[in-house]
Amino acid sequence: MASLAGRQNVYIPTPGAYSSSDRIAVWLLLMGIFMPPTMAFSLAEFRLLPGRVSIFVLLGPAIFILMRRSPRMLGSDALMIAVGAWLIAASMYVEGFSSISSAVIETIEFCGAYLIGRAFVYGLSGLMEFIRVFKLVTIGLILLAMIDTLSGRHLVMEITGGIFGVQLSNAFMEPRSLFGLTLIRAQSTFDHPILYGTFCALAAPIFLYAESGLRRILYYGLCSFGCLLAASSAPLMSLAIATVIFVYDRILLQYSWRWKLFWSVVSGLVGLSFLIANYPISWIISHLTFDPASGYYRIMIWELASAQISASPITGYGFTAFNDPVLDTSVDSVWLVGALRFGVPMIALLFLANVAACVRALPKGALDAADPYMINMRTAFSVVVMMFMFNGLTVHFWNGSWMFWGLCLGIRGSLNEYFEAAAEQAQRYAQSWVARSVAFSGAQAAAVSAVGDLSSPLISEGGG
Repeated sequence: MASLAGRQNVYIPTPGAYSSSDRIAVWLLLMGIFMPPTMAFSLAEFRLLPGRVSIFVLLGPAIFILMRRSPRMLGSDALMIAVGAWLIAASMYVEGFSSISSAVIETIEFCGAYLIGRAFVYGLSGLMEFIRVFKLVTIGLILLAMIDTLSGRHLVMEITGGIFGVQLSNAFMEPRSLFGLTLIRAQSTFDHPILYGTFCALAAPIFLYAESGLRRILYYGLCSFGCLLAASSAPLMSLAIATVIFVYDRILLQYSWRWKLFWSVVSGLVGLSFLIANYPISWIISHLTFDPASGYYRIMIWELASAQISASPITGYGFTAFNDPVLDTSVDSVWLVGALRFGVPMIALLFLANVAACVRALPKGALDAADPYMINMRTAFSVVVMMFMFNGLTVHFWNGSWMFWGLCLGIRGSLNEYFEAAAEQAQRYAQSWVARSVAFSGAQAAAVSAVGDLSSPLISEGGG
């Protein structure tokens, strides 16, 4: 709303009417991203997952919408272009054209999902429609995870894998203990149980900020339950952190300095870890898991990967194998995988793109002009993007999860554009109101002057 002196706050509509085609685009993208990866077919060198097909279909219209809506480029837009360009260029430098298809696919998955989120999830109506569809998708994914748990098998993956002729791995079938019950780790439609658990942990803050009252409790409880079914420590820790951030935000909601204090404390804790630990990264990684054995395994991965990265820090190694039983099978960090394949500059650009989307000063008057729901969702998607970055220390994202990260980053970018538009409209509204007020005041002054001119002879005559 526009907060003008002497006037009651008035909501100012921002551009971005929502159409049925936009609604179809949101459905198509979310359904594609979260379809089982076993539902894939090959076309030449490309393995076409449902999410990739959705991005191929929507990418052209998304670029057209963005160019028509605003010719200005956000900082995160430029950095995302740089991420994609470096990813492809580094891969070509190392391996020539032999792995160009893999590099192009990774770029389209991430950067394409970003552009689609920027284009189709814009404004109040666009974001509310996205949340409406996202609720249904989340409920469906958790129900499918329950089927995994109750059946003792990854049933959805088995059925779709059998139909599409995809050979499945049994590496994730090892049961784990959960509250005294021995269960398999639910996978739902994701490539790995930890990716499904991470999705539930990331969905929780979206619903905490999007909903209120009983609905907030129900959706948060559903996400927490889904997170438990994955039986993975990283998602559970992420859920706990997201919950603490939400509670902190609600308690100190009236204080504008709360986020400065929050980031000061976080920076202080990270700095303290560098002071008290000889190997701070290893210390942080070891404390991100509940299971000590899992923590030590991740430390080993970081040490092995760091040695390889230091030998080729600029361009990485592309998609070539290292002839190492650990690095060739499981590197549990998206940051390490990015540096190994495409060099340190690629993950630096990726880091900056995420930061640019979230750490952005609001234009003057934006908070007064914007809908309160949009302010909440701005915080929600900031938390989601930051939790993606945090989880990336111990989780590698690929396929649907990689696309979902790009989508959330794009939505956060569209929120930046929305607040800029809201501030501009508030400024125009204020200027037009001031102009009308000045004109009205001038008219009043002229009227008073005219009355004075007419009455002056009478006054003179009466005084004489």
